[in-house]
Amino acid sequence: MPAMTMVFTAVDPKMLEGLKPGDKVRFTADRKDGAYVVTAIEAAR
Repeated sequence: MPAMTMVFTAVDPKMLEGLKPGDKVRFTADRKDGAYVVTAIEAAR
């Protein structure tokens, strides 16, 4: 996908520690109750 800004909710907010706005990331999201939630995330290299 091309770069874009989207809003997702993290299953556990602690998984976002160490990341900052503008960081490139790789993540996994699942659909839960009609919304997409991030289940895993890491900084892209």
